[in-house]
Amino acid sequence: MSRWFATCPKGMEYLLRDELAALGAQDAHEALAGVHFEGPLETAYRACLWSRLASRILLPLAEFDATTDDALYAGVQAIDWSQHLAAHATLAVDAHTALSKLTHSQFIAQRVKDAVVDQFRQQGGTRPGVDTEEPDVRLNLRLKRDRATLSLDLAGSPLHRRGWRELQGEAPLKENLAAAMLLRARWPEIYAAGGALLDPMCGSGTLLIEGALMAADVAPGWRRDYYGFLGWQQHDLALWRGLLDEARQRAETGLTQLRPCFFGSDADPRMVQTAKRNAQEAGVAGRWRSATWRMPSRRPVWSAAWSSPIRRTASVWASARRCPRCTTRWASACARTSRAGAPPCWPAMRNWAARWACMRRRNTRCTTARWKPSCSPSKSARATRPRASRSRSPPAPRC
Repeated sequence: MSRWFATCPKGMEYLLRDELAALGAQDAHEALAGVHFEGPLETAYRACLWSRLASRILLPLAEFDATTDDALYAGVQAIDWSQHLAAHATLAVDAHTALSKLTHSQFIAQRVKDAVVDQFRQQGGTRPGVDTEEPDVRLNLRLKRDRATLSLDLAGSPLHRRGWRELQGEAPLKENLAAAMLLRARWPEIYAAGGALLDPMCGSGTLLIEGALMAADVAPGWRRDYYGFLGWQQHDLALWRGLLDEARQRAETGLTQLRPCFFGSDADPRMVQTAKRNAQEAGVAGRWRSATWRMPSRRPVWSAAWSSPIRRTASVWASARRCPRCTTRWASACARTSRAGAPPCWPAMRNWAARWACMRRRNTRCTTARWKPSCSPSKSARATRPRASRSRSPPAPRC
């Protein structure tokens, strides 16, 4: 029985705790951006293979005080690294520091690497190499308040990289975040009841592909060809092959019985082609339909569509490198007007309070005033609009 720690994005700890408990983890309790749990090596392997929410699976090796670099070096050398790493293998170190005297994460990683390779050099003269991309063993050191926790990363690379994504858009949605959205929406229950999944702004198809793999009972890590424990000295190859065979059988059965109930569209035809290629790589291309379709630009057709114009026009502002605070304020105002049924584009965009706030902060003219949307009023309407007085400016809001 060993202690493990599964990392995840903040806000997903409770979902990850329930998921790990379903995978056989014992004493699972949430922490900040992660979950502590207990279990044998098989439980850790199952978490790497089946967890849809975790980012990494860590095995804590030691915990010690590290107020100086010499103390850090001594604490790392106190571990017998021959039990974890071969002399001819490769390693990499990820370091994170906060509220500590040692503030340079790259220097901390270098000292940890020096302590490991110096131990091998002292014992036999052969030292491990360094590979930052796909090392045989990846170490994770977290230094907080001069207290260091050194762990072995069994994932090797972030678990949200499923292995099926070939192409992506400008701002892709991470796979574990998409899985969390689907679990929050109770997509497995909806699919079991005969429901369907529709994504009108599918992008590269992350949400649809994750929903299809979840419905087909396909292990999210089944297509990955690299894990951090494959070069570990304590790796159980027979146990891992047995778990892979089980995942393969469940995937073949689930994909055969998967219903074609996945529909996606996007305004950009290039993203539609990207989504199709990703779906083919994931093995679910024959179970969904995609098309090029542009969302309504002026007024939502139905009440649930208020997020569509917000996401479209807010992304336009972000790509144009406008003021981010004004963009956030405009998006929230746009959401309020759209929920009430008003046209979401121009009334909320002409937010004079946000402009005056930006002018006061920068002591210059706000850059958002130069952006003219396609649904702007005519010149006559703009000419009749009263100008803001310079002597009596509206109060600057907090944004």
